[in-house]
Amino acid sequence: MALLSFSGSPHGGRLRLLPEWQSQPKITPTTIIDHSIVGSALGAYLFFRDKTGIESHFIVDLNGEIWQLMDTGRQADANLEANRYAISIETADNGNPDTFAWTSQQLASLKWLHNKLRAVHPTIPKKKATSCTSGGLGFHSQMGAPSCWTSAVGKTCPGKPERVSQWNEILVPAFISGEVVEEDDFMALFANEQEFQDSIREVVKAEVDRVYRLETDGTGGGDEHIQKSIVGVGDEVKEKVEAMYRLIARGQYEDGSTDPASSHYKDSNRNLCDLLNRMLDLLTAPPTS
Repeated sequence: MALLSFSGSPHGGRLRLLPEWQSQPKITPTTIIDHSIVGSALGAYLFFRDKTGIESHFIVDLNGEIWQLMDTGRQADANLEANRYAISIETADNGNPDTFAWTSQQLASLKWLHNKLRAVHPTIPKKKATSCTSGGLGFHSQMGAPSCWTSAVGKTCPGKPERVSQWNEILVPAFISGEVVEEDDFMALFANEQEFQDSIREVVKAEVDRVYRLETDGTGGGDEHIQKSIVGVGDEVKEKVEAMYRLIARGQYEDGSTDPASSHYKDSNRNLCDLLNRMLDLLTAPPTS
């Protein structure tokens, strides 16, 4: 599981997780693909959330703020054949990205995000993509339209000539030569304990909301297991998050001391993803007889 910290982003960021953020098939990313929305960031987010089964991993707004919608270790269906290996980044525009260039804030955030993703996923090579499966940094219509990355005829995403020129002249050189962000373990994705706590709340809230919607919109079928999960989920999650935060995320010893350089600390942080997944499994497990 990879949910990013945006503490180093030049214009900030936040989690806006889609309902399917952790239910899509797992992937090993090798490629980053840049897109344009042909609209607003909020419009794209609501479209992904409410109208389609399509999604992207990120949205970068005109002011440079980054929204993460999907776990980067899970598939997002915006890239046709590349869905099984690509991380997709949508960018806001004025509705006409062919003539509306990326803002300076967007360019700064894209450069940061590209290098951040490569640090988190070292399976992404530091190069410009040259074919459908070569890996590296690409843009949606780079291989043609239609092509392996899009079925749309004549598509120019992320925008020709303006944004494609910026991509070649600014973003590709920054990706190839940019300083890689060091990511030693899961906890290194977060700047401080408060940021980690806030991110955990976002993760838990997204999963609780999903279970709640299953029940309230009738798609849960009145399942007794789901009803009981909703009733007891508050205490269950509170207890597990508090215990995890105190003992796992801090790598705290029995005497209360903490050594961030210790193997105990690093091993504990690497176990954090597994524990989070087990927490979410508790909410979605089938009823037992």
